[in-house]
Amino acid sequence: MFELWRRLRRDRSGNVIALTGVALPMVIGAAGLATDTIQWATWKRELQRTADTAALAGVYASAQGEAVNTAVSTAISKTHNAKVGLLTGYPQISQPTSTSYTNGVQVVVATQRKLSFSSLFLSTPPTLTATARAGLVAEGDYCLVALDPSSTSGVTIGGSANANLGCGVITNSISATQAVGTNGNAYNLTASPVASVGGLPSSIRGASNLKPFHVAMPDPYAGKHSTDLPTGVTCRNNINASGARDGSNNVNPGCYNNFNPGNGTTNLNPGVYFLNNASLSTNGNTKVTGSGVTLVLMGSNPGTVTANGNSEISLSAPTDSNCGVFGLIDSCNYKKMVMIQSANATAGNSNEIKGNNGTKLDGAIYFPKGSMKFTGSSSPSMKCAMVVAYRVDFSGNTDIQNNTSGCSANSTVNGRMARLIG
Repeated sequence: MFELWRRLRRDRSGNVIALTGVALPMVIGAAGLATDTIQWATWKRELQRTADTAALAGVYASAQGEAVNTAVSTAISKTHNAKVGLLTGYPQISQPTSTSYTNGVQVVVATQRKLSFSSLFLSTPPTLTATARAGLVAEGDYCLVALDPSSTSGVTIGGSANANLGCGVITNSISATQAVGTNGNAYNLTASPVASVGGLPSSIRGASNLKPFHVAMPDPYAGKHSTDLPTGVTCRNNINASGARDGSNNVNPGCYNNFNPGNGTTNLNPGVYFLNNASLSTNGNTKVTGSGVTLVLMGSNPGTVTANGNSEISLSAPTDSNCGVFGLIDSCNYKKMVMIQSANATAGNSNEIKGNNGTKLDGAIYFPKGSMKFTGSSSPSMKCAMVVAYRVDFSGNTDIQNNTSGCSANSTVNGRMARLIG
């Protein structure tokens, strides 16, 4: 027996078969482990995608005042592979806070799945976990905001209109492709960025930084400036009523049931002017001027602002240097606001600067339910102008130059973008 064993040891034939037999289990084991590792990596990647999508969905829900947990669960149900089920107790959802972002949402998901090879050696499969955190971060400076949340274009531009805004444009329109509507190829919209809740055209002349599918812009002025008539203030019938004008024939601030400036130049003394169900409309060679002035279009049926023909409206908003109490109204409560229209206005209520108008506006224009139209051959000069309106339209040969340098009035507001946070 021992002699046979010695002969087998000295025999060199069949070594390859013997070595193969010894190595085969290791080869099979390595292949099995590699296969299982690839599968684990695939599931891990899928889990991370699920967590990322769910966290972003939670942020959008938080920004819109909707249920975060519902949004996260819905996103997971639509994106996660049902065959790779989540462990009991997942997803884990939290809402972290930070100074670098808002509306934070963190989602943790986990799964355990047996695999054919590794289960031979592991009594419990490894737990695969993925974590994602998302929030709204400041992104872009905007001085034109269209608040209409419908599928109608919030901003439109066409004809030979030239709008050089020196800042960004954002619309809350949910239109799939025309949140900013364009007409023809002779217009120019110089603005950066141009953002929308819905989709945008593939290109917009003059705009190089397009950001579709953006988080909706909250109304930056909501609740900040009252359009109610202050206590103790009574409304005069018109600007020629007793006390309406001072000794220099300038108009004094206060409330007016009619605000027809007539022909020639009408100068508005500093202060706040409440137009009670009344409009400001200029025609011909009419000019309305004023420094440190705010127009508040108020009442149950707020009026509009219309500048026609060769008329001009040249107004600048109150600032720290020229605001104060005029009559019973403190214009410092309306700093940097040059025009405000009450939200009682019918949605789309039209305000228009048209014709060969040379209007000059310095300050914020706020029409939360009204549209702002720049038409005809109007060439309004803006300084520090921020337009927040239901919709905004540029058409005809209008030529707008908004100077945002050296501003005392706020010229922009920050947009917010949902981002994954590292």
